[in-house]
Amino acid sequence: MAASSRIRCGECGGVKELEGDVGGNLDQSSTAQAALGMFCETDIYYVATEEKERCENPRDPVYQLLGGKPSERLELAKLASATTHVSKDGPPIILLYGTADKSLVKPLHGLRLKALYDKAGLRATYQLIEGAGHGGPHYRDKIRSKLILKMLSEQLRGETAKENP
Repeated sequence: MAASSRIRCGECGGVKELEGDVGGNLDQSSTAQAALGMFCETDIYYVATEEKERCENPRDPVYQLLGGKPSERLELAKLASATTHVSKDGPPIILLYGTADKSLVKPLHGLRLKALYDKAGLRATYQLIEGAGHGGPHYRDKIRSKLILKMLSEQLRGETAKENP
């Protein structure tokens, strides 16, 4: 699996196999300062092993991401999983899921990543939003907007202060 750019999950900074080689700014770090996951799959390995029946179809996004049957590409599934890359220096993260999400993405993904963050002593916020689907206004209401902007402000302003004393 070759990365086509240097944009990726918040927990994958410094993973050589996920570094891209196209686009500008290749001399810049690809390590995230903060991460926001909204209704997202964070454990592709779990999907490939526990939800095999749903992702063996060539139309499934996981199948397409891995370039074939996930059950036959388990090492790539691990590599593509944010849960595989949690380390003691991971960025703070906010994970948002909805109770009315009818997609194949389950809130379990956020819970699994949050548990790994907690175990590593990292800052993670998990919210299961009542009535929210797979996207929509619930994710940008006043509560979530304030939460997200606060984290981004803290993380980005902190880096700016270090770079420009």
